[in-house]
Amino acid sequence: MHAWGSKGDANSGTYRYICAHYDLPFLNFSQASFDVACKSAIEQLNNRDSQDYAFDYILIDESQDFPQSFLDLCELVAREYVIVAGDIFQSIFDAKIKPSISPDFLLRKCYRTDPRALMFAHSLGMGLFEDKKLRWLEDDEWITCGYIVETSPDKSFYRLKREPLRRFEDIANADTPAVAVLEQPTNDLKAISETILSAIEDISQNHPTVTPDDIGIILVDSGNAIYALSDVLAQMIPRRTGWHVNKAVETKQKIPGRIFISNRNNVKGLEFPFVVCVTSGLNRDYAYRNSLYMTMTRSFLKSYLIITSKQDHGLMDKIMGGLEVINRDGVIEAQPPTAEEREEIMTTITQANIRTSFYDVCEEIFNELDVFPIFRQELRKVITSTASEDFDRDEILRIASFNYENMLKKGER
Repeated sequence: MHAWGSKGDANSGTYRYICAHYDLPFLNFSQASFDVACKSAIEQLNNRDSQDYAFDYILIDESQDFPQSFLDLCELVAREYVIVAGDIFQSIFDAKIKPSISPDFLLRKCYRTDPRALMFAHSLGMGLFEDKKLRWLEDDEWITCGYIVETSPDKSFYRLKREPLRRFEDIANADTPAVAVLEQPTNDLKAISETILSAIEDISQNHPTVTPDDIGIILVDSGNAIYALSDVLAQMIPRRTGWHVNKAVETKQKIPGRIFISNRNNVKGLEFPFVVCVTSGLNRDYAYRNSLYMTMTRSFLKSYLIITSKQDHGLMDKIMGGLEVINRDGVIEAQPPTAEEREEIMTTITQANIRTSFYDVCEEIFNELDVFPIFRQELRKVITSTASEDFDRDEILRIASFNYENMLKKGER
């Protein structure tokens, strides 16, 4: 069951079911944030003299995605108890890594991804190989996230490593890199597709039993260019490999027997033996780096990173050097930021984590598209009924652009 739900179906979400069970007004995400909606429900329930229980037990997964108010609401309506499971490091830019509530069980190992791929994803996302880091953890936070910390006596040099997993120990001992980085400086969609196909061919040659649904192709960037690339891949891959393609931007699911192609919005919770991540270039935007980290860790055998624009040679030399050490020795080697730099990093992260409201995101996009005022209220209603509950700016932009164009066409008739 989803967390929020929709007004038309009482069984579509936990919060929606609670509202129906206790006859509470249901707030959707155009009316309030999920945090506000849950707090409102709690306040109304606490003002009642007595109440029955909507559930006996509640199991909450991916708890890091929900506000504390949702957990409190669940605890209020469960007769026995609530089981909460989550990832303390779902976002590499969480301001607080160590959990504020001591967990009953803390798993420090990632049981999906090859430790070397996870280390490179952390390094790339956090800018650990760059002169100016995007993120750095304190020693106890590194340990909480499953790292073994070794430093020089003056702590000017760090070696971070993870315990090997039995699932990967044979692979790790072999001469098999967990990550490959391919540079293809071009804007030509067919040339980019050829590079992606070369990664698929490399996978097929080294793993003859691979099937189409063993591979996920994830287009990390925002904007319309990724949809054009998805269309080109949907034509080229079947012709070259004989495999059918699943454009998950449209299907919103993983389909057996088809190679998976998606933007970064449809891969949460999925995993593949092999992942091919495609990006036009590395930038220092927090949301972008976190998406890069998240998509690179969808694999449990090998990840490919394809960069389609020319990058700074010095930066790429450091990244490739860091990757070589990870693939060869299974460790991250990095110099920590200074105390002043750490303070600046945390200040920037705190500011970046202030999320823009749904209404404000819509207004920004309407301004970007030059939407006439008379269309804005109706367009916002369309977006509210179409966008997912965990709304994404790219998704809202596509919905707004398509529907506004149709509104203008109708107005011309």
